[in-house]
Amino acid sequence: MANEFKHDSVGPSLTEAEWIGIGTHVLDSQATGDIIYASSASQLRRLAVGSNTNVLTLAGGVPTWAVVVAPAGTLTGSTLASGVTASSLTSVGTLTDLTVSGTSTTIGTVTSGIWNAGAVTSSGAVTGTSLDVNGNADISGDLTLSAGADGALSFSVASSIKILDNSATSLVIEEANNAYLTFVTTDNAEKITTNVPIEVLFDSSPADLTSSGITATFTAGEALERGEVVYFKASDSKMWKAVATASATSRCVAMAANDIAADAAGLFLLQGFLQDTGTFPSYTVSGLLYTPEAETTSQNVPEQTAPDTDGDFIQIIGWAVTADIVYFKPDSTVIEHA
Repeated sequence: MANEFKHDSVGPSLTEAEWIGIGTHVLDSQATGDIIYASSASQLRRLAVGSNTNVLTLAGGVPTWAVVVAPAGTLTGSTLASGVTASSLTSVGTLTDLTVSGTSTTIGTVTSGIWNAGAVTSSGAVTGTSLDVNGNADISGDLTLSAGADGALSFSVASSIKILDNSATSLVIEEANNAYLTFVTTDNAEKITTNVPIEVLFDSSPADLTSSGITATFTAGEALERGEVVYFKASDSKMWKAVATASATSRCVAMAANDIAADAAGLFLLQGFLQDTGTFPSYTVSGLLYTPEAETTSQNVPEQTAPDTDGDFIQIIGWAVTADIVYFKPDSTVIEHA
């Protein structure tokens, strides 16, 4: 039997000296570095010496040599040597920096782990369905995103996308190399340009006390309630209640989108929809709205009766979608009643 432990060939019988002699008991094909192990309850055998850096392990219940493999669960130390291939990592702890470059370095499947407080830099392509980054991710190649339930790019906490400052083309959204949307951040010339038609969708039935449309921030000259219509006074650059009884106050340009205190900045609706069940009277659906002659229950909201007194100024400023939802779009034409 190969590799068994046996007496050396000494003849048909053994003397005492031969029995106790050091060189008279040998392993078949014995060599330096071999190891004796029990291959059964009654048999000793030889395990041939392994290669340098091999480790002793078990296979089928008996010893065998194996190549050293880094544990899949934990990689320790500050450096993962180049040329290392990790075909399947089940968990990666906190790495302060990870740099992947070229095609010679391969990282297999990482099922969990966090790259925290450091930079992730890749000169190749990053492809995947989920990429969670707590620090910075600098990618000089392509980042391919697969749309999930909440879209291809989503944020789990309040956050923002920051683009390069002071650049003529800091961010371009394109399709088939056609620029659809370009963000320009050149100082004092910031703008967003588009090369395709833009479709803006307003909510025609906003929730109560909300608006949907084009808005802007101005300063109120007096206390205003949501839904009150205003004109812009050139002498102080503030918004005041628009009233149809005088030329100076009759040109309505906006509607208060929120309650605004006097001399405070607030949001004004320039065009769009607004609902307010508390401020608006019960309008007739589809009826036109006019700049009011006077306040209704102490609120300067649109009226559905056109001003009819000589010297009044008539301006259509929208129409009623429902009893308490208006579509506000002030006409630039103002006619004096005579």
